[in-house]
Amino acid sequence: MLKRGIILMVVAACCTGMRATSFDTQRLERLAGYLNLQKLDTLPVGVTNTYYYKKHPLTIRKNQWGEIEHIGLQLFPQSYRQQMPLPIYDFLERYLLARMATPAKTEDATRMQWDKVHFTMGNATTALKLDTTAVFSNEYVDLHVYRVSWSVNGSKVLELSFTMNVQMLMGCDAVELEDRFIRHLGRYQTRPVGEPTFSGLPQDGTEYTKTDTYYMSPMVRNDLYFNRKTKKKAWQLVDDTARPTKTINNWMVAPDSRNELPLQITIDKYGYLLDTLQTTYRAWQQLCMDEGCLPYYGLKTKNNGTYEGSVFMVNKKGGYVHLLSINIPERALQDRKGVVSTARMHAYIPLFNVSAKLIHNVEYEPIK
Repeated sequence: MLKRGIILMVVAACCTGMRATSFDTQRLERLAGYLNLQKLDTLPVGVTNTYYYKKHPLTIRKNQWGEIEHIGLQLFPQSYRQQMPLPIYDFLERYLLARMATPAKTEDATRMQWDKVHFTMGNATTALKLDTTAVFSNEYVDLHVYRVSWSVNGSKVLELSFTMNVQMLMGCDAVELEDRFIRHLGRYQTRPVGEPTFSGLPQDGTEYTKTDTYYMSPMVRNDLYFNRKTKKKAWQLVDDTARPTKTINNWMVAPDSRNELPLQITIDKYGYLLDTLQTTYRAWQQLCMDEGCLPYYGLKTKNNGTYEGSVFMVNKKGGYVHLLSINIPERALQDRKGVVSTARMHAYIPLFNVSAKLIHNVEYEPIK
């Protein structure tokens, strides 16, 4: 009985330790187990480099909610990440580590065998010879493939290519990706919007459209609309009831606009499931843009006092798009904080699955 009691105490202690640490994804939790990383729950928020794998330093990052959101080989300095942010940094550090640390015959090992990652020089263990001083380069082979390499003393030592697959890059399947987005959106705290500053605006005129790019259709755009009372006044984003479609466009596209619209959003999930939550458009927009997405808006129609449109949050470097079909009551132009808009979202649509039919089957109207 004493021996059995000791075993139960040990099991309970291990379970308690595992519960004390939260992870952003299940893959990260399993990777931490493969590596036998201890006391992760004691780490401060931010980046830690005090853990090692075969004498190579690791990068472990904890977010503001106390979750471990990244575990990987330390290959990129933080200054480099900030200067040239790319979604592939976390993926490469995590994937190269996982290729070495994941036990054979596990589900993760089997999945990595099917991943479309091809080494053309070196292999995963070559990464153990690299540090943050190695010269890294990356290029898009086409819209769906990255090719990356590291060089030391002018000689290339590691090169690989991989598909721009959001599930592989994030280390989640479709179900977990959606659940993760919902979890992040539900607790997201928006940043305050300061006085916006814009460059490249003309010296003359009182009305101006800053044209940018469009996505798939010339009617789905990233344009901004400005006005001012006189030439001596500063340009402002159009935001008034007299120009509703331009105002709504600016809300949807400009992160500096006054777009704190209450939003009831229904998310279409894998397996024909639905999830609904209350948030604000600004929270949704900022979360998507934090991921590296760029917003494009298309106006469908005005129907029974409601402006119907679509927001495409496009992440070209991550290989996906979020699609939000949003209905904004006309009354929101006068009471943006009190009138609830409704929306329906499809998250993480792979870019290679987005065809012109998705947009061209819908009639969009010009912003006037």
